[in-house]
Amino acid sequence: MFKEPDQEPSKFMKFRDRIQPVGQFRNSRAYGTLLAFGILSAANASAQVTVYNRSDSGTGLWWSDSPNPWWYGYTANRPDNGGRNNVIYDHDNNLTSTVNGTYFSLRTLTLAGEASSSRIFNTSAGGGISLSVGFINNSAGSHQFNVSIRVDGTTVAFVNNGGAVSFASNIYLNTNTAEFSGAGNVTLSGPVSGSGGSISKSGAGTLKLTNSTNSYTGATAVNQGMLTLSTTGSIATSATVNVGTGATLDVSAQAGGWKVGGGANTQKLTGSGNVTGATIMAGTSNNGTHNAGGCHSGQTKLLQQPGLQHGIDLRVEPGDISLRNRTRH
Repeated sequence: MFKEPDQEPSKFMKFRDRIQPVGQFRNSRAYGTLLAFGILSAANASAQVTVYNRSDSGTGLWWSDSPNPWWYGYTANRPDNGGRNNVIYDHDNNLTSTVNGTYFSLRTLTLAGEASSSRIFNTSAGGGISLSVGFINNSAGSHQFNVSIRVDGTTVAFVNNGGAVSFASNIYLNTNTAEFSGAGNVTLSGPVSGSGGSISKSGAGTLKLTNSTNSYTGATAVNQGMLTLSTTGSIATSATVNVGTGATLDVSAQAGGWKVGGGANTQKLTGSGNVTGATIMAGTSNNGTHNAGGCHSGQTKLLQQPGLQHGIDLRVEPGDISLRNRTRH
């Protein structure tokens, strides 16, 4: 039985008809993406519900006892009542949201196509978002998250099919993988951390990293599209950087060239994709010899001028890479 809402019947009927247990989603843009995540599998069919942010609540708070910001078929004070739910924004009201008071444990967070205006997510009183399955953007607006995101599933998908999305606060990978896909562009300007945590890039869009203190230690896999490092962007602690066929790692903004490894860092650059920008196989020089701290393997192409530092000169020839010792004084 549904609790009688504090809205007019037509408004209530709209949400009652749409909010159904997982396994009974109707065919829409938001639901179609949820289907892509496998949410309708038998193992998941009984536990989660779909929760809508209320367009008429008059508040952007995620946790509010009065007014209640969420619809479960009745009004509710927070989006994670009963466990990890699938949360959807499908309106253009309350365009500044405040994630307040706690880490909210969600399964998915979706910005539907109906939510076409740009939106900002801020934090207050220790608020943050934990995702176990994914984030989906089907909205044409540009959206900024000034709130920490915890990646709490083995692989959490960040699918951007719409406007630009920026994550300006901490991304906590833990030991998991954040998989960025879709044709839309995503910027990670906040620090990305996680011992054993990894980043994966697929889809036609561009993923841009701009933070100099990124510290995740797992793999960086550029499988499709482009991953770009800004002047300050860093993936120095990532153990392996793989650039797949047809994909591009753009390091052209890195002043003095992008260093692969260096010192005790045994970072490896692998794959058969494209690396755009000066690239330095860093290491240490001693008595005219080069003990590479970084390693390059595969057929990755370096598309701009070779990087000249630390006793090694990368010279690009058609179809391969030749290394030539050179001493710098």
